[in-house]
Amino acid sequence: MQIKETDFESQEITLDFHRFSHCTFRSCRLRFHGYEAYEVISCKFLNCQWDFAGPALLAFEHLKRLYASGDAELRANVDTKLAEIRGQGAK
Repeated sequence: MQIKETDFESQEITLDFHRFSHCTFRSCRLRFHGYEAYEVISCKFLNCQWDFAGPALLAFEHLKRLYASGDAELRANVDTKLAEIRGQGAK
């Protein structure tokens, strides 16, 4: 669903299945479930919280467990993924 030039305030917003364009989010909780991709174009975020639920939360928890294992190779894999997120590594 395309959402354009909308102001959101103090709302919980599900990101999945949406394309936000030129929107402003103030004091919102932005939640990604991982059921479908979303897109954010030229939006502003002021005092917002981001979190995960559903499959996206499971993936996040998986990375946390790998890192918490203390195994050097598993930690290196997590670090590689984080570098990719930051645009610092191979894709």
